[in-house]
Amino acid sequence: MENPYEPPKSTWENPLPKDAPRLFNPTASSMFAILFGLPLACFLHAANWKALGEHKYSSANIWIGVVWIVLAVGVLLRPPLSMAAICKAIMPFNGRF
Repeated sequence: MENPYEPPKSTWENPLPKDAPRLFNPTASSMFAILFGLPLACFLHAANWKALGEHKYSSANIWIGVVWIVLAVGVLLRPPLSMAAICKAIMPFNGRF
């Protein structure tokens, strides 16, 4: 006689085929984005798309990461603005027409 309290038996063993691509976890990639910045998350998502064979989406994610890097470098390397330069940019005619 079988035990009525034991869990049901399953024939389901491993749903993944042997040639399934290795992917980065989206949650882990989001945590890397918080810790190391958005470009790293873009490159991890690009690696996922490349592993899935979607090269169009992979290159789009790489370009997004490159844009973030260029923006960050541009912000860090810009010369500081003085108050006179800001006033000159806002009011180019010094109030006269």
